[in-house]
Amino acid sequence: MGVETYDTPTEKIKKTLSFVNQYIHYENDVNDIFLAPVETLAYRSGDCDDFSILVAAFFEAEGIDSAIGFFTNENGEYHAMVLVHLEELTGFSYHYFSDLTRLGLKEGKWIVIEPQKTIDYQSDAWTEQWTLLVAAPLDPS
Repeated sequence: MGVETYDTPTEKIKKTLSFVNQYIHYENDVNDIFLAPVETLAYRSGDCDDFSILVAAFFEAEGIDSAIGFFTNENGEYHAMVLVHLEELTGFSYHYFSDLTRLGLKEGKWIVIEPQKTIDYQSDAWTEQWTLLVAAPLDPS
């Protein structure tokens, strides 16, 4: 993956998303089962929640506080994405929440990361359509 300890959080996110988007492909999950990160890596596929679980686990291992968010849109569709507890993604556009303490997350800015897209496409119309319903932080232990 090429992530180094001296990389900035933005560089770590960029490298992680590039790796995941190169090696993991989307596959609809009819049974809606959440896969562990090792399973998603072994199958080299997963749906939105599997991508989110995998990417959030990578971020946590890289020292980036992460949560998994479940979203809905006006069409009644549901989607999972990652939230990272950072002040900014230097040099890139993004969507964020300034406070998610009502959902049990740490105080501060939480940036939305669509794990099925590279860092260059985090602020597009597709990402904007989603409304956050619930979020849960990862417990790295």
